[in-house]
Order: sequence, then structure tokens, then C-alpha cells
Amino acid sequence: MARKKEVKANKNTEESKETETNKETEKPEESSLKQKQNRQIIWALVLMAGIIIIIFLVPYIKQNVFNKFEYIGLDFYKTNVNGITLYYTKIPLVNQYNFPIGDYSIYFRNNPEELENISVDIIEKKIEFQKNNTVYISVQYDAPVCEDNIVSVVGLTQFLDRFGTLKVKGAMNDVVYASNTQLDYITCKTNPDNTVILLKTGNETMISKTGRNCYELQYKDCEINKAVEKFILTIIENYMKKYNELDIKK
Repeated sequence: MARKKEVKANKNTEESKETETNKETEKPEESSLKQKQNRQIIWALVLMAGIIIIIFLVPYIKQNVFNKFEYIGLDFYKTNVNGITLYYTKIPLVNQYNFPIGDYSIYFRNNPEELENISVDIIEKKIEFQKNNTVYISVQYDAPVCEDNIVSVVGLTQFLDRFGTLKVKGAMNDVVYASNTQLDYITCKTNPDNTVILLKTGNETMISKTGRNCYELQYKDCEINKAVEKFILTIIENYMKKYNELDIKK
């Protein structure tokens, strides 16, 4: 019995020595090949990780670096919606106690920075409204038919209604055309106690205050949307100046 255990022990010892010998005699080429394969696997993993990062990071950088700019105290983002280039921003809102209550999102068709050349002939660019009375957007009766006419008037109406919380109505500046379209005949003379915004054509695209509560948005070559958006941006600019002076509660 003891003899068998000794034989078995000798056999295990020989196998162990043989294994160690095999390890010691492993070819350098095989070791080098394994190291090379390991490096290739590591590089493949790094490459895959890099591709994944690029897929998610590039759109973010494009949107928040290349397509982002600051204007009148707000961050604007250039975006594309159904093939149309738009400029988007959020206006911070507060209640009467200066507590944040959310944001007002708005899109512009024109780059706000490119509207800087439109003249605003208003003292300190302060646009004020008679909030207790209806605000009228009165359209020139013989204005040319332009692609942006409806979009501009609707956009201005929605902004004054939703952001300004004003009651807004459409009107015409000619009594005959007004009666034919079932709109009110409104001018700065007929309604001096109402805020009247007159959209009219001219030789220059500009904004001016022509009376106590009267504003004229004059435009040339169908640039009605540029005049309207400049008017809106001027209102927002004044709002942001007041907002930045507030003691905002957290």
C-alpha cells in the first residue's frame, strides 16, 4: 500500500515538473502574439467608446457651443424645424413676489443680432401699454400681399396675449375696408386711450412712437416679420433689464 502511494506521489511530481518545463519552454513568439492581441482588443474598446462619445457629444457641442449665442441677457439657440431655421430662447418669469414661476419659450425666424440695424425711434426704447384697455393691431388697408403677413400678425398677437397678458384685437386703418372685413376701424386718433400698433409700408424698416399710446411698425419690401420681431425683441430687452434688477427669490 505504501509502495503504491510512493509511486503515485512520484508520478504527480513528474507531471508538475513537466508542466513547469512546458511553461519555461513556451515560445517567445506565442507570448508576443498574445500581447499584441490584448493591445488590439484594448484599442478596439477605446475606439468603440470614442465613437459612442462622439455620437452623443457632437450634437450637444453643436447645439450649445456653435449654435448658441447671448443677446439682450438671454441665451439663444439656432435650430432647424422642418427645414426652417429658427432662433429659440426662454424668458424667465416671476410672480408679484419675485419668485420664479417658469419660462416663456419663443421662436424667431430672424437672427436677433441681425435686426440690430433696424431703427427704434422711441425714447430709451421703452414700449408701454395701457393694460386695462384693449391693444389694437391695426393693419394698413392697402398693404401688399406678403408671405409673412399672417405669420407676423399672429405671432405678435400671441406674444402680447400670452407673455404680456394683454387683450389684443385686430383692426384696419381704413373705415371702408374695416367694414368690409368686419374688423374695427382703429387709428391712433380714433382710440387715443388704447395702445395702437399700426403696421404700414414705407421706404425703410423701422419702429417709431408717434403718439402717447401709438406705435408704428413700418416695413419695406415685405419685411413685416423683421419689423414685428424687432418690436418684440425691444419689449423683451426692457423686460430683461427690469428682471436683472429684481431680487429673485430662490
